[in-house]
Amino acid sequence: MAWNVAVVDDEAGCRLLVRAVAEAFFACRVEEYGSGEAFLSRGRERPGCVVLGVMMPGLCGVEV
Repeated sequence: MAWNVAVVDDEAGCRLLVRAVAEAFFACRVEEYGSGEAFLSRGRERPGCVVLGVMMPGLCGVEV
């Protein structure tokens, strides 16, 4: 069973790097979000893991 991982960061390169590692080494399903607001507005389904950027415009990772 694959884990669902949410990657939340305003930098596309960081999201791509985390996606590549999670999919290649851990066979995870990855969803990407470019902001904390986008992540919070996605609905109630909870991912197994959330990787958050700390310094983002709007809601930062700590606030999410």
